[in-house]
Amino acid sequence: MNKLENKIKIILFNINNLRDDFLNLSFITEEDKTNALKYKRLIDQKQHIISSYFKRKYVKDYYLDDNKKPKSNNIFFNISHSNNLVGIALGDIDLGLDIEFKEKKRKEELINYVCNSEEIKLIKNNSDFYKIWTSKESLLKCIGTGIVNDLKNVNALPIDGLKKYNDKFYFSHYFDYLDYSISVTIAQNKDFDIDLIIEEAAYERILPTI
Repeated sequence: MNKLENKIKIILFNINNLRDDFLNLSFITEEDKTNALKYKRLIDQKQHIISSYFKRKYVKDYYLDDNKKPKSNNIFFNISHSNNLVGIALGDIDLGLDIEFKEKKRKEELINYVCNSEEIKLIKNNSDFYKIWTSKESLLKCIGTGIVNDLKNVNALPIDGLKKYNDKFYFSHYFDYLDYSISVTIAQNKDFDIDLIIEEAAYERILPTI
């Protein structure tokens, strides 16, 4: 894949658009199907299939590093899903993507777990909380450490812009899509553009050339 030149491509897919025979999606392998069916809930099966679909179509070769973060030798990528939305971010620098469905009911316990006192002062509505939460999660996914014990110590601010964490600089952007909060963070100290693509499923399997 060609260099994205300081542009991050984010591809979103709503699993409500899947047909009943979603296991026959293009690019999906028998292993992907088997792993998807290990989940009891249908929504989890569909999330797994679309995550696999994204990796097979756009990444092709990938592996897990020591922190269990999926990586590739060809391109940097990160996948996130919440409720009915699955997304993949692709770029030429290490990155993290986080998607969260914005529940309408305010959850004080979760807010107090995620946010420090400075961040709590900035929360005027439920949407403000999800901006902070996804900003933290995308930063941690960019670093590749996953959830840390104390999210309050993870720097979420600014939501859009340059931030510093553990003596390193990162750049983040946030946007809303329908009822979802989405943040992407990259491991560099300068701004970047986002190329947003809404994808629909393809069911026609592409046969290998003999």
